[in-house]
Amino acid sequence: MNGATITMNDATDPKSRSARNWREHFDRETWLAAVWVFLGYYFGAKLGFALTFEPHPISVLWPPNSVLVAALLLTAPRTWWLLLLAALPAHWIAQMQSNVPPTMIFCWFVSNSCEALIGAGAARLILGQPMRFNRLRNVGVFSLCVVVLGPVLSSFLDSGFVIWNKFGVGSYWEIWRIRTTSNVLAALVVAPLIITWATNARAIVFGSSTRRYLEAAFLTLTLLLLSVLVLYQDIFGQDWLLPYLPLPFLIWAAVRFGSVGASTATAAIGLLTIWSASHGHGPFANGSPEQNAISIQIFLIVLSVPTLFLGTLIEELASGETDLRESEARFRIVADTAPVLMWTSGTDKACTFINKAWLEFTGRTLEQDLGNGWVDSVHPEDHEMCFQTYTTAFDARQPFNMKYRLRRYDGEYRYVTDIGVPHFGPHGTFRGYIGTCVDVTDLLQQEKALQRQRHDIDQLSRLSLLGEMTASIAHELNQPLTGITSNANAAQRFIDRGNVDLDGIREILVDIGSDARRASNVIQHIRNTIKKGAAIREEIDLNELVTQVARMLQPDARSHSCRLTTMLTESLPPIEGDPIAIQQVLINLIRNAFDAMGKMPLEKREVTISTGPNGDGTIEVSVRDAGPGISKEAEERLFEQFFTTKDEGIGMGLAIVRSVIESHGGKIKAENAQGGGARFHFTLPRKSK
Repeated sequence: MNGATITMNDATDPKSRSARNWREHFDRETWLAAVWVFLGYYFGAKLGFALTFEPHPISVLWPPNSVLVAALLLTAPRTWWLLLLAALPAHWIAQMQSNVPPTMIFCWFVSNSCEALIGAGAARLILGQPMRFNRLRNVGVFSLCVVVLGPVLSSFLDSGFVIWNKFGVGSYWEIWRIRTTSNVLAALVVAPLIITWATNARAIVFGSSTRRYLEAAFLTLTLLLLSVLVLYQDIFGQDWLLPYLPLPFLIWAAVRFGSVGASTATAAIGLLTIWSASHGHGPFANGSPEQNAISIQIFLIVLSVPTLFLGTLIEELASGETDLRESEARFRIVADTAPVLMWTSGTDKACTFINKAWLEFTGRTLEQDLGNGWVDSVHPEDHEMCFQTYTTAFDARQPFNMKYRLRRYDGEYRYVTDIGVPHFGPHGTFRGYIGTCVDVTDLLQQEKALQRQRHDIDQLSRLSLLGEMTASIAHELNQPLTGITSNANAAQRFIDRGNVDLDGIREILVDIGSDARRASNVIQHIRNTIKKGAAIREEIDLNELVTQVARMLQPDARSHSCRLTTMLTESLPPIEGDPIAIQQVLINLIRNAFDAMGKMPLEKREVTISTGPNGDGTIEVSVRDAGPGISKEAEERLFEQFFTTKDEGIGMGLAIVRSVIESHGGKIKAENAQGGGARFHFTLPRKSK
């Protein structure tokens, strides 16, 4: 309890929250950075005073500002005020030791802080992250903001302070030029040195090989020796090209060691050059202090700018290659653990990678399947199709999807679906294809089994329809059979009387043949309904079909004391379908209408069948009765299987009706008609031309 109470008090106490926020915003690394800023700024100021050309107080390179801007570029903006506060005592102590008046000390700190804040603030605003010399864009932003913008703008304030305090000699613009070039050179030499080592120190110290250490040591000794001979001893004379002799070693450092090597080599040459000239040695010590200072600054700026860009470019390329290798390695790991078959190809269409799942599936080695070797596992009958599909898609740089047979490790050919997509680099460069294969043999077999089941269900549905059609079919067959029997009896009577009328006999035989053909057509329809195979599809005249059904059901209508009428629109376009199935739909709906009117008065029992076109290209057929209508409970379930409102019904009639209509591409609905009764109507598409 005590512990819990203390925790809650800490959470609500403003002082506790303030202390916790302080710890969160200023951790150990922040305080360590402040200490380094104090030390770096102080010793940077001492170095700047040491590199001043006497007797004139001209500093060729002023490091403190660059130390401060480098610290700001490496830390979060919320801690900048602490770093500026850490730099203040270092600035004050160093300036006091050089006998600078307090007012001038404060003014110079303001201008130095402005240079650091302008350069670092603008760079962080553009980049949105701490500075790293691993992209050319970062170097460009650094050069614009830290090297140019910060020194140029702050030097206006710096020169004004000097004139106001009457601390320097020369005009405003002369002081501005001296301060600007000094700060620009410091930003180019000191700031990159601090940033590159701060961001890469761990990798340099712990991630380099012995061979690389030896190369760095040899390069450093050679560069320092040559720089001493050229820039301090000046043993090669006064030729203006001789100071550039260390340039090849600077390029070596940039190419082999990136931005770290470039910044380190540039800083070493810069400090040696300035120190030599300040002590009267080297090719830059033969003029006045002003001339020597500007010559050194131009020389070092010319060396440092391209060297820094070159080192960063090398590092960016190396980083890109490393990222690419790591990306490829990650892809291979993911591909080898994927449960699908994967492959990649190069720009020459040849296979460059096949994953572990593919090799396990085919039972072959990677060497066998690379290039065009994978084709050996494709079924010979599918070679041409695979080649044509792949080549066409490859040349068009388009995705493809193909199905072919691939030989498994046990010799069995399995159907696979192969999907390939083009792979492009970051700049839109085509790099080849990436593809995946899935074994779909079992799925195809399941689809065939389902198709067989659908055919069986369709057959059973048609057989169930046959039971409902039996009475109507018997009635339909009874007419031609009765006609045949009657005509045969008449012919027999003619023969028995001995009065043979050949013309009459001939007419009787024609009638018998016509009735026989009618009976044959009915029987053929029955066979088509119950036999196995695809459903019948032929051209149907709905008006004619409705007329036939109405004639067939007239006896049923009379037995139910109902009137059966038709309202047919002339010149209806034909439809395409199974006439027996559509006929049974009408029979089902009409008989349901008869049953629905069983309790209605005799004078109201009427069923109307109508046909007509719709504006959407379909033909509508409706069956309306004069019964009690459809209840709300039954309205939503009318077409469900096993749902019925009849006492002796099984609930399959309307479900089968809906199945038949939908199999013909149509729709069926039921609704209560105006004036009473129910109306069932279905639509069927016109026959396509």
